[in-house]
Amino acid sequence: GLPQLATTVCTRMRMKLDREPRNQLERERMEEYKSLYTDYRISPLVGDFAHFPPSLIMICTHDAIYDDGIMLYEKLKSYHREVTLLEYKSFHGVLNFVTQSVTADNMMNDVARFCDQHLK
Repeated sequence: GLPQLATTVCTRMRMKLDREPRNQLERERMEEYKSLYTDYRISPLVGDFAHFPPSLIMICTHDAIYDDGIMLYEKLKSYHREVTLLEYKSFHGVLNFVTQSVTADNMMNDVARFCDQHLK
């Protein structure tokens, strides 16, 4: 899983950095980064979803974190949580253009519908 991947990446980087004494700061920084990958507040994929509320995950087809959205959806489903996944043919950050983009406007409407259904 993700924690194992973070450990593997950090271990390989540490082995490389250990060859040079001047890299002590980088070694320490890698350990800090490793802790970020395994902290559920930073990386939601490593969290416990047993009591998660109904969730809406919105992903864009041209987004660097597209796969993360899919993985989050699958993890919530594995916990038998109510989750809705909506995919848009757009790019990361499109919601910043809500007044200029039909896709962003549609996304905002989908959020409003989701809230209407679940916040009663």
